Amino acid sequence: PDQRTRDMVLLIQAMVAAAAADGLIDADERETILARARDAGIDTDTQRFLEAELDAPKSLAAIVAQSRPEIAADLYAASCVAISLDTEAERIYLDTLALRLNLDPAARQAVHAQLGLA
Repeated sequence: PDQRTRDMVLLIQAMVAAAAADGLIDADERETILARARDAGIDTDTQRFLEAELDAPKSLAAIVAQSRPEIAADLYAASCVAISLDTEAERIYLDTLALRLNLDPAARQAVHAQLGLA
């Protein structure tokens, strides 16, 4: 697969990993991710891939290991979008992700502002 395809796969994996950060992808999180994907116009094969990822999320370490600096902010944003940030585990996950992706506080703030997050 080309770089763009690898990046898209990694963005999906980052969303799923973030949703699993608190130890569980609940029915609401699963449906939110699937609905966003359907709204984005994904095809049947991509939906099957997404469902498989939801059943077996990648670790934060695996996501970071495959990351490139050029998509670090996108990975962080995808992770922010996937969760409601209502648990300490989710906050720790995002903090750790940002640290491992070398995103400074200003870069994180820019992502939060772009997404309309506090």
